[in-house]
Amino acid sequence: MTPSALPVSRRAIDVARRPEDELLLECVRNSLGQSDVVILKQLLGSTGDWSYLIRSATRHQVLPLLHRALAAAESAGATVPPTARIALQQELDTRITRNRQLAAELVRVVRLGGDAGLALLPFKGAVLACDIYGDLALRQFADVDLLVEASRGVDADAFLGSLGYEARHDFGWEAHFVEPQSGLCVDLHRGHLTPEDFPIPQLFTRFSGRRATVP
Repeated sequence: MTPSALPVSRRAIDVARRPEDELLLECVRNSLGQSDVVILKQLLGSTGDWSYLIRSATRHQVLPLLHRALAAAESAGATVPPTARIALQQELDTRITRNRQLAAELVRVVRLGGDAGLALLPFKGAVLACDIYGDLALRQFADVDLLVEASRGVDADAFLGSLGYEARHDFGWEAHFVEPQSGLCVDLHRGHLTPEDFPIPQLFTRFSGRRATVP
């Protein structure tokens, strides 16, 4: 298909895309090969607005992947301005620290839930980071996502309350909890993810039967 034959909306997106956007798209991979690094070096030659690049990476939650890609490109001879490298590292350090806090809290809550006879299935967040990228630091996430059997929703609410969590938003099928002292957040899914998008009955039972350990 020639560019002129593309839908207008697609052509508009292609024209509007900046070199920094192209660079971010190349960064979003679970691994980087030699050919990927070559492309990254080429795109870095056209990248001029580093503030925009870092803001975009933060907004799209791919800051760790950008950092990894730039490190790979630098090792292959590319140049990254020192000020941009420092700004990126500062942003990244904050998010890595938060990732570690959330991962530790995830392990603690699931373990204590098990001790209390309450099965909790973690997903997204730290689990997805380790499963997809093999590195807790390579995915940005903001909370702990847990799935519980719908019939145990009240028990799960009480359990989180016993750990000091307070319910801030409750949508019925999901509730958002916050621990005031640490500011850590837990999204508790009561037998559903998003009912409109995943109208699957007995979701917890299906997932529980396929659960696996993620190191």
